[in-house]
Amino acid sequence: MKTLLSLFCLVTYLTCALSANGWPVSLDMACNKALSAVACTFEFTNDANENLYLLKRGTPLEGLISRFITVSVAGSPIEYDGPFVHRLPPTKDEFVLLKAGESISTTVQITDAFSIDTDGLYTVQYSRPLQYLSVDEMSELSNGLIMESTVQESIHIYLEDTRVLLKPRGPEETDKVDYTVNIESCSSASFVGGTAANNKGTLDAHKKLCSGIDKVNIGNNTLYVKWFGAFTSARETKVKDVYKKIRDGLAGCMAIPGKVSLRFMFVIFFIHFLFLVEALVLTPRSLD
Repeated sequence: MKTLLSLFCLVTYLTCALSANGWPVSLDMACNKALSAVACTFEFTNDANENLYLLKRGTPLEGLISRFITVSVAGSPIEYDGPFVHRLPPTKDEFVLLKAGESISTTVQITDAFSIDTDGLYTVQYSRPLQYLSVDEMSELSNGLIMESTVQESIHIYLEDTRVLLKPRGPEETDKVDYTVNIESCSSASFVGGTAANNKGTLDAHKKLCSGIDKVNIGNNTLYVKWFGAFTSARETKVKDVYKKIRDGLAGCMAIPGKVSLRFMFVIFFIHFLFLVEALVLTPRSLD
């Protein structure tokens, strides 16, 4: 009798221990072929005994605009052909409240980002940790620290007649122009195509960027936390290394190839603008 009681207590203890050490957010997946697309449903469940805020960024809850799954056929990975988005640290409106025991689900078409054109057995695996905050931690979001929950969920699905499936869409042909910019130094560049006004604007922005980036003060301050999250010496080293590479690249030779999309050119100008603003904010004096 004592032996049975001891075994019961041991099983109860192990069950409680495993539950306590488990991840607070779990994931269930299901995929199926529907006409000309492959759709996958993702259900996130709060398994904790408290309410949590789940970050939608980098998950299917915001659509397929980041790589949160890997897809392979017969063990061979398929290249991700969807968008890559670089953003500021998350804000409160990017979280969704999951009460204890509640679930939230969404469906995305993975054929929007993966070219599936071979019949066979496919594996779809979730590849990113889930990020979350407790209700109390949400008020301290500005410190940049977000908890992570690892998920190891995958499904297998056999697909046939894949020739009828839609393929990821590339940039529209009407969105392209013949335009090449060769950055020669911090003060000079050569252009192929484009108008005189546009070329002058590009060179002026480049000159100001080169001048401003040297004035950026990388240290433990509010602006640093805004862009890069919580300050640590290791993260500071990485940031400084990236800035050095950017500066070295700007001062050297860099070519922007022809037939680039207008959207890509806008990103280049926008990055120039962002760095210039950062330099002006951190060092509030004229860059001219």
